[in-house]
Order: sequence, then C-alpha cells, then structure tokens
Amino acid sequence: TLFRSAYTALHYLSHLTPEKTVLVMDGASPFGTIAIQLALHRGARVLSTAHSHEDKKYLEALRPTIARVIDVSSGKVDITESCLEETGGIGVDIVIDAGDRKS
Repeated sequence: TLFRSAYTALHYLSHLTPEKTVLVMDGASPFGTIAIQLALHRGARVLSTAHSHEDKKYLEALRPTIARVIDVSSGKVDITESCLEETGGIGVDIVIDAGDRKS
C-alpha cells in the first residue's frame, strides 16, 4: 500500500527524526500527501514540489503547514537552488519520490 511504502521509506530506510528536512517530490499525489503527513507528524521540516497551480494551492492548504512549496510547473525552477535557499545553504536530508508521475 501507499502508506506502508511511505512509512518504510521515511522511518526504516531514511531514519526520519524531527531535526531532518524532507523534500517530497510531487507532494499533491496520493503517495506524496501521505509522505508529507507522516514527516510532519514526526516533526520534520517538509518541502514539496507542485506540478500545477492547483497542486500548489492544495499543498499550501495542508495543516500542519509545510515549509515551502516549490512550483515546478514552468519547468524553469531549480529545485536544488530552492532547497538551498529554504535551508540556509544546508540542503535537505531526505528526498522522497514515488517515481510514478503521470504526464
């Protein structure tokens, strides 16, 4: 299931702790939303990509809030640069991506 996959990725494989920063690719997808909620529940700082204006609005409405939504719909955004900017040059600790984005 999606929940089990996200839980395994965050808790067993990446050893998520409250002080870590997580980048969730395509956070508005079912897998991405579950991963965001699990990471926020654990106390992590969460950033996410959005592939449309609707995805961005959806992600910005989530509670608790995520640190930053990176709108990649234009194809002109540098995700790495956005993450470095948000984290003060440190970068993220964990990147999670289901890898099944439908075009």
